Amino acid sequence: MDNIMPSILKNYPITHGSFLGSTKQIKKERILALIMLSAILWPLDIIAVAAALETKGGVPMVFLMTTLLVINFIGFLCLLLHFWSSMIVMVILQLALIWGQISLVFKMHYVTAEAANVVSWAYSERVKTGSYPKDLSNYVFLHPKYKECMQSYGSDEEGFTVIYYISSPNVSHYYTSGKGWGYYPD
Repeated sequence: MDNIMPSILKNYPITHGSFLGSTKQIKKERILALIMLSAILWPLDIIAVAAALETKGGVPMVFLMTTLLVINFIGFLCLLLHFWSSMIVMVILQLALIWGQISLVFKMHYVTAEAANVVSWAYSERVKTGSYPKDLSNYVFLHPKYKECMQSYGSDEEGFTVIYYISSPNVSHYYTSGKGWGYYPD
């Protein structure tokens, strides 16, 4: 029987958790795990909340912020009782909330780039023809799946306006030839 058991196990009897390390060592490992978890998730939380204002508006941003704060608070309290299971649930809940916002940030990048291309196109059309285009019928979209996000385009002799949204038409971004880029929250 002695030959079967690895030599490392002979030195650590399996009583009172001593095989896993001392209680002090386990506490240190848990504190380190919490610091690492916080260092990863909290910046993601902050980025997601900041981006929510641009993509969804003020009210959903406050809801997301409150939800993430509650998950963090309850999660850290639960970590005192059931460390690993609480940590796993906390990470899954936070990533589920954050993932949707991260995907909207990518969408915001593409839609904003498309809007910038529309602006460049409108200016180049004015140089070619002497007036701004009346609509986007001659514009070729670089990302056609985001065409629906271009809420409106209008022009007159003095300028033009492009209005677009990311996730809801109630939260608009815009460009006007007179004032530049802007944002109109919910």
